[in-house]
Amino acid sequence: MSCATNCSLFSAIGTIFMLFVATLLTHQPFFIGGIDDYPQARGAAYGAMWAYIVTFSISIVLGIREAKLQHRESVIMRSNYGQVPTLDIQNYEVGDLQDLPSSVDEGIYTTEGVFT
Repeated sequence: MSCATNCSLFSAIGTIFMLFVATLLTHQPFFIGGIDDYPQARGAAYGAMWAYIVTFSISIVLGIREAKLQHRESVIMRSNYGQVPTLDIQNYEVGDLQDLPSSVDEGIYTTEGVFT
């Protein structure tokens, strides 16, 4: 997984969690102890939620950009399919064909005696 995918996943989870915390601070603040100023805490939770939303949006845009770049690279790589690399072999010879039957030298190819 790419960095953009991980960031978008964590930001989505963070957005949902901060929305839960902000809703809890708005409707039932007595479930969260140790907070002296509930309006300030609620504002901080909504601020963190918006920060996660911005991070999520940026990571989605970068993920799409990265996917387009990878697609472009794969198209470029596929366009080079017709180029065969050279092997730099010098003086390549087949060798002596003395082991072949005389019918091959004459160009007579039969299946006689092959399938019996």
